[in-house]
Amino acid sequence: MARGRKEAIAVSVLREILLDRIAIERKLKRLIRDQLVEASLLSIVFSRLQFFEDDIRNALDELEHE
Repeated sequence: MARGRKEAIAVSVLREILLDRIAIERKLKRLIRDQLVEASLLSIVFSRLQFFEDDIRNALDELEHE
């Protein structure tokens, strides 16, 4: 039973991280729109966030299918 609870907590945390990633992306777009950050920075950050998101989604899939 404890293992199931730990997995549920892990899934919850990973989902929260994905939501935070979406919030970060929105904030960066707003900064670029307001010309406070260069577009080249956005490209770098988005590519790194995408790798991070892929890792999180893989972890979620593994946890949900165990």
